[in-house]
Amino acid sequence: MKRTYFGLVCVAFLLVAVSVDAKKRMLYDCSVKIPQAVAAYNMKKYSKVKSILEDARIQCNGNPNMDTVYYFLGMSYLKTKQYLEARSELERIVSDYPDSPLFFEAKFRAAQSVFLSSKSFERDQKETFESIEMFKEILETYPENPVKDSVEYYLQRAIDKIETKELTTARFYIKMNEYESAIVYYKSFIENYPESKNVDESKLTIAELYMKLNRKRDAAEVLTELLETGKVPAVLEKAKALQKKAQ
Repeated sequence: MKRTYFGLVCVAFLLVAVSVDAKKRMLYDCSVKIPQAVAAYNMKKYSKVKSILEDARIQCNGNPNMDTVYYFLGMSYLKTKQYLEARSELERIVSDYPDSPLFFEAKFRAAQSVFLSSKSFERDQKETFESIEMFKEILETYPENPVKDSVEYYLQRAIDKIETKELTTARFYIKMNEYESAIVYYKSFIENYPESKNVDESKLTIAELYMKLNRKRDAAEVLTELLETGKVPAVLEKAKALQKKAQ
């Protein structure tokens, strides 16, 4: 008898909970709440946006404007530096709403979230490398996408960050008088980033290091190549002067 009574109480409680939830859904007007959140976002009230849309994400499930919910919630997370949460919301649009007018913006912002979550260049660059792949994927898959300029800008920022890390390591070995190791890092840098604005300077530095190691023939070869392919006038002038010493 007690078990039967307890079971009936549980069922009754469950029915009340479902009824309350259903009533809450009926009272929740998505056509009002979503525009309120957008208005709050435009006023940079990101905490308010999150408060509204974190609820709307549940209450408006199935609503045709859910891509808008995910976008402005994701962007509010992005603006408040909650990058992991931002990526999660924005990638919902990419995976679930491929025909949304917000698709390309969301795809770019998801990659941007990864880049912005990366650590300073002295530390591990896992997120930076991941963002580079994400930016490249956008450009390769959708070469004429409407956010192309923004994607290219952040892709270059990510590449610059990796370049800074590698060049800093090479310069560290110079300071430690480990010239052979520095040469290895500079060569690796040139191979990995042949279009970098720092390639000419790196080649000149390699030649200078060869001179310090009394390897004039190697220095002369590097300088000859630099003078044939280099683009930076100031570097080329230094290369010509050094070439005379290498002869």
